[in-house]
Amino acid sequence: MADNILEKSNEIFLPGSPIKNRRYLVGREQEIYDLQRTLRQAGQHAIVIGDRGVGKTSLVKQVLADKEYNDVWRGCEPGLTFNLAFRDLLRYCGIDFRDSEEINETTVEGGIKGSVFVAEGSGKISEKHSEKHITSSLTDITSWDVFKALEKFSPKRFILVLDEYDAVHRSEYPHLFHRKVAYAMKHLADHNDKCDSRVVVVGVASTSAELLGKHESIQRSAREIYLRTLKREHILDFLETAENDIGIEFEFDVKMSLAYGSLGFPYYVHLVGLECVEAMVSRDRKAKKVTLSDFERANINAVEQAFRSQLSKYEAILYISDPNELAIINTLALIPDLHPKREALKKYVAELYPKILGAKYESALNKQTQEKRFLYMSRRNDEIRFLDPLMKPFLRDRILATNQYITIKVFSLIKETNKAISVDWHGNKIWLPKSQIKINKKYDNVFSIDVPGWIFRKNLLSIK
Repeated sequence: MADNILEKSNEIFLPGSPIKNRRYLVGREQEIYDLQRTLRQAGQHAIVIGDRGVGKTSLVKQVLADKEYNDVWRGCEPGLTFNLAFRDLLRYCGIDFRDSEEINETTVEGGIKGSVFVAEGSGKISEKHSEKHITSSLTDITSWDVFKALEKFSPKRFILVLDEYDAVHRSEYPHLFHRKVAYAMKHLADHNDKCDSRVVVVGVASTSAELLGKHESIQRSAREIYLRTLKREHILDFLETAENDIGIEFEFDVKMSLAYGSLGFPYYVHLVGLECVEAMVSRDRKAKKVTLSDFERANINAVEQAFRSQLSKYEAILYISDPNELAIINTLALIPDLHPKREALKKYVAELYPKILGAKYESALNKQTQEKRFLYMSRRNDEIRFLDPLMKPFLRDRILATNQYITIKVFSLIKETNKAISVDWHGNKIWLPKSQIKINKKYDNVFSIDVPGWIFRKNLLSIK
């Protein structure tokens, strides 16, 4: 039975690969409809964007799984060129570019052959001439070449998908790549009566301009489809479906921890959910209920796995950040605000780390937003967030995984019982068990309270 539960859970919880069954792609009905409608409109391409871990690739794969589409995929990586990317895509379509190249072969006395090579003082050269056709990867193909190659297959329709397109920004000439992709879209859109193939770009970004730059042809012939994080009710729907299909049950507190703690990131739900089932089976192979203790063990494993994979590139920044910078990073991870303004974050930091004030705060914030680029600050409204928003739930869980205490200041006691007190923390009502906390100071209606990390985390997840 345990092996069957593990097998089913590995088919449903997929932190490392796209979702295979549309039943588990919850909360994306509108985005699915938008992508389908885009691909059915003449000459329209699609740019699918959103934060890391929200399910962009899963969405595109589910839509293109329909038989009417002939989709070919190319993942992007730093250093990729337009030439290499589209040669690969066209080859997957069955199109192989061949460049005719004339090669003059000369024979020098002594039988030495070479292309336009003549040894000095070699003497007589014979009149031998030949032509060869070779496959060359050196000659760049143009955006127009892409259209003409696809036109030959009309009316067969291809969907060319460039996945993880944000990696192109780390290439040598990203702007040239963007411009050629834009023109490829334009040519296909302008001549869609002759060729109805499309381009779909998938990448981490908040706008299509951030991903591909500003090009008039993109604005005219491509539609932006933005995937937001999931709502909590959608995550709970997914967990209920998983329970029914696997034949297990998640305790109520476990489901709430997953729904609230994920901050809407499907990747978090899939990774921690899978670890929860494995923790349950490891505890008792006959068990069919995931308990809160299973969740706590699973959460520790999931956090470390995330930092070894999706968040690995940020680990080094954490190690080289000084204590003042870490104070800001930890505070941003712990507070309920997803995108606090600069001054609001400053107040939180002053509360949790009283020594990080004034110039220390400003200097540390500048290092993280400008030099190390671990944090991002909006120029428009001074909002601050992690450059990779997926960092927040995992870093928060790493900080609070231990029994360390978090010192908070509250401004009023809302209610008190024999076992607990209800306090107002930055406009949020939270309950604290008297046996687990320590009230240090009380002055001017301000309380300084030491709260164990796990209790602090539970209250964070209950804040709506």
